[in-house]
Amino acid sequence: MTCIGQLYPVCDLKTEETSNQIITDFTVYDAKHTLYVNKADKTLTLSSTDTGLLKAVGEHFDQELAKGRFQNCFDKFDSD
Repeated sequence: MTCIGQLYPVCDLKTEETSNQIITDFTVYDAKHTLYVNKADKTLTLSSTDTGLLKAVGEHFDQELAKGRFQNCFDKFDSD
């Protein structure tokens, strides 16, 4: 969420946590988004009703990872 919040006006933020995952629903520019964090697999999945914005967020996140940001949030990185 840090990466998204730095770029876009996030509103309607709602988070639900279970033993296996964290699900965060939010809105950016009237588009609905959901961020899934799977604790066991240590994976992130972002879905959106705005595919253009989803692509832009993904590309920005990839650029930040390439710079070494957010690495402390992951135990490992698989390039598959």
